[in-house]
Amino acid sequence: MTPYEQEQVAAIAAWKSPQADPGRRALQQLSEQASRALGKLLPTDTVPTLMQALNRMAAQLAEDDSILDDPWLRERQIGTLRDLAVQPLEVADALANRILADAERIALGMGAVTGTGGPVAALAGTPLLLGGALRVIHRISQAYGHNSETHQDRMLMLHILALSTAIDPDERRRVLDDYHHLIEASLLRQAISESTLTALQRVLLGSELTSLIPGLGMVLNARFNQLFIREAGIAARRVFQERWLRERGKTGWIAPVQ
Repeated sequence: MTPYEQEQVAAIAAWKSPQADPGRRALQQLSEQASRALGKLLPTDTVPTLMQALNRMAAQLAEDDSILDDPWLRERQIGTLRDLAVQPLEVADALANRILADAERIALGMGAVTGTGGPVAALAGTPLLLGGALRVIHRISQAYGHNSETHQDRMLMLHILALSTAIDPDERRRVLDDYHHLIEASLLRQAISESTLTALQRVLLGSELTSLIPGLGMVLNARFNQLFIREAGIAARRVFQERWLRERGKTGWIAPVQ
């Protein structure tokens, strides 16, 4: 491996480890409070169907708004996903960072709008936020030369979203195990696993928490949206970095830092 690739292996191992960041813990606690309030408005048995629909929409949007139209790629004469797949890891990472930065700016604006509309806007804004996160995940997969043509590929995007929302160490380990099994067994799942669904339910029912708590305002809501999109983008980058390295025989599964 190159020195850069070795640095990314260490970063992936650190990302897989349980997160002790107090800011993420606070988001989890507030999200759970909002979940109880919104759970009365949205039946949880609608979550799997909604998530599958949002995932299909995100895949289509990522295909229609191709990353290959980015002038940064045209300058480098990169015109296909196959061209991207043979680039050094540094190129894929740089493109993933560009994709995530653009998505964070959009999330800030969306959060500011939904942060002033009360519970109705919160309920309407939650699918938009989840769809936006899934779109980022699909687009970042393209940065590493991948797409979401198969059912397995699309399920992987949902698992990445679940990874980005899993803060509790035990929950995080379960979702990571699901992800590894999905890849190694090439399992075409007809339903989201219990651990993944639990993570997604919490976000779906509680992501727009700041518009339900008086005094937090649209600025904090915008910041929450930005952080949510950022976590999804970082999870996608780490997953596809590891996949890039494994496909080239540079590493096996990368173990979390103990």
